[in-house]
Amino acid sequence: MLHQWAIKKQRPDLQLRNFAVNAIRIQNINSRFNGLADGNNISTYSEVYEGMGKITGFLKDVVSEMRKVSWPKRKELTRYTIVVIFTVIFMAVYFGVVDLGISQVMEWYVAL
Repeated sequence: MLHQWAIKKQRPDLQLRNFAVNAIRIQNINSRFNGLADGNNISTYSEVYEGMGKITGFLKDVVSEMRKVSWPKRKELTRYTIVVIFTVIFMAVYFGVVDLGISQVMEWYVAL
């Protein structure tokens, strides 16, 4: 912080240079965002290479995490599948009966 104060007090021309550098940085950032809006989000080979490095790193991490997963055995998987199927059938029958009951009540009410 003291260094910045010394620059401001002693060399006002450095303030102008810093302002110009920051303006150029902002202009570069804006041009990148405009490129994204135009659909030109990758401009150089190095950016493509960096992007591929990120993708391959991500995929390596995915494979690593998938190896850590405790997958269910065949017997457990069969049991869970049967439970899900019967639960879905039960809920379908339940809501069908409730819907039929509500529609019967509404028909009775409208007939009055």
